[in-house]
Amino acid sequence: MKNASGKMIHLFRFTAWTLLLLLLAIGSLNTARASDPDDDFVTISSLIAAGDKLSSDGQADLARAKYMDAYNQLHALQQTNPNWNKAIVTYRLKDLAARLNPPVTLPAAPVAGSKPTAAANAAAPSSANQVKLLSPGSEPRATLRLHPAVGDKQTATITTKTKMDGMIAGKPIPGGGNHIPPVTMTMTMEVKNVAPNGDITFTQTYEDVQIAAEAGIPPELAEVIKASLTNLTGVVGTGRTSAQGINLDLQIKPPANASPQFVQTMNQMKESFQFSKPLPDEPVGPGAKWEYRNKISTQGMTLNQTITSELVSLKDNQIVVNTTLAYAAANQKISNPGMPGVKMELVSVTGSGTGNATHDLSRLLPSASKQDATIEMAMTLTHGQQKQDMSTKVQTSTALESK
Repeated sequence: MKNASGKMIHLFRFTAWTLLLLLLAIGSLNTARASDPDDDFVTISSLIAAGDKLSSDGQADLARAKYMDAYNQLHALQQTNPNWNKAIVTYRLKDLAARLNPPVTLPAAPVAGSKPTAAANAAAPSSANQVKLLSPGSEPRATLRLHPAVGDKQTATITTKTKMDGMIAGKPIPGGGNHIPPVTMTMTMEVKNVAPNGDITFTQTYEDVQIAAEAGIPPELAEVIKASLTNLTGVVGTGRTSAQGINLDLQIKPPANASPQFVQTMNQMKESFQFSKPLPDEPVGPGAKWEYRNKISTQGMTLNQTITSELVSLKDNQIVVNTTLAYAAANQKISNPGMPGVKMELVSVTGSGTGNATHDLSRLLPSASKQDATIEMAMTLTHGQQKQDMSTKVQTSTALESK
């Protein structure tokens, strides 16, 4: 039993650290939703319906824009999921091509198993219409889009402060209530290309990681933090984001001396590294509100996130945005190679957060942002014949400054 209890305590610390990594990624950032063809087709159908309504109201130009967006998204869906409902996709593409004035030439259907072409990637939607406008705000209104120049480079400093608590079998975990030493990461981002449709290709490099000295944390957890964050130095990523601030792609290249565990963690969490707040499709003014829903996948878990944004001010390229966040997850089993012999089942995840950001839209990163978040997780752990409930609570405060 003593050995099993020790494993449970170690697992608490591992799980709390997993949550910390997650919050480091989303504290001043946002996340990208993994593409799902069913969800994408629902979005496309909504675009077509919106185009039909505009057309019936005599707004031909706006209707064509909706049809063109739907066409591009459907073409991208066909390229990335060639076996998904072929007949329906082909029919809809022909129908949309005919509605456009002037009509477009229907592209050849992809061969199953083939990789999307460069042209297909370029046609992938910059605005995936995943952002739902709740209120347009007051006049004057403007369409908000990122438009940095090629070669623009920013250096960002991200500081995160964290507190963790936990319970196993109704008893506090030894070492719970820890204040993790403040972690400061320095990162450089450079714009490499801006496509005609507004998509932005960039590189991001983690230059330095500093952990402030602070007494009182368990030595084992301190070692995990130190080892994991030290590995971030030298990590390079190449990504692509839409002008609407929605992450489209990110490839992470870890340093040569990184451990297999670190590489696995980065691969699982790379979709969490997005630095811009998703912007609405429609023109907005001060007081506007919009909502963005997406999924976070990390360490074998899938979390749902809702970001609600409010435009506080708009002047030229400068915007100030306040945000509220909500996190949730359904019951699910977790596969964790790092804890062999332990079966893990996620019972629930709840969380909330608030934040604000000041952003010059002619640059990729906000000049300043701050976010406070709390995530609570309940799990059931089974090791041999021993089954116990565990809960963790992680509170973070994250600040980003860039220049």
